[in-house]
Amino acid sequence: MITINFQANLGSEKAAGHENTGAVADASWVGFGLQPVLKAGAASVGARFEYFKDTKGSRTLFANDPSFINFTITPGYTFDNAFTLRAEFRYDSSSEEVLGVPAPGLKKNQSTIALSAHYVF
Repeated sequence: MITINFQANLGSEKAAGHENTGAVADASWVGFGLQPVLKAGAASVGARFEYFKDTKGSRTLFANDPSFINFTITPGYTFDNAFTLRAEFRYDSSSEEVLGVPAPGLKKNQSTIALSAHYVF
């Protein structure tokens, strides 16, 4: 069974104040995401692709108008219809060096791995 989820985000703000620089300007942002999920019995594989553009940095607080892309794969398995284990492999990319931890330095790309578990009763 395949489920496909879609989202779209669009917004604007007149005279948005930028917290980091104090500049005031009209700001806008746009984003979208696509999340297909494939289930086969107790196993599942999900994916997510998202794009986000923040003009004037009103949502991300970065003054250089960054855009972001992420791609994620999430394989999972449910035991006895109650206990689910899921892994997440995520890749993020930005048009500017804003990702990561300030020391030793910011970068345009980063990858993360996570493992989650939940029990339904």
